[in-house]
Amino acid sequence: MDVVDKRKVTTKESGRPRERVVRKVEDHVAARREVVSKITQIIWILGLTNQFLLGLNVILKVIGANPNNGFARLIYAYRDLMLVPFESLIANPSYEYFVLDLKALIAMFVYLFLTWVFAQLIWVIFNQFYTSEAEVVVEE
Repeated sequence: MDVVDKRKVTTKESGRPRERVVRKVEDHVAARREVVSKITQIIWILGLTNQFLLGLNVILKVIGANPNNGFARLIYAYRDLMLVPFESLIANPSYEYFVLDLKALIAMFVYLFLTWVFAQLIWVIFNQFYTSEAEVVVEE
């Protein structure tokens, strides 16, 4: 902990003024925890955005969205990129234009699990588990 602010403070206790030197300190452990927390939040935001886009793909496939539409093409291109590891896993059942994208559903579960594991690893590796208290030193 480093001294951040050192100043003299005049107080009135028992009816008479007293002068003290107060030092304010910075808690480095709390600052580090805040950084680790922000990194973990970013990981979750990216992971849940991935979930949303893959889920949107499943919905578009189930309702038989026009694959020539620009928005659908964008979502399908993202899907193709994210489903490369699952490409030959199973066949998707379909009826005319309606497709149940089982590969995307499996990928959603796998990517959600990987997001959770990665966020936990960051927290465990970079967080300090002991509690540190900020100290305020008062000299009279």
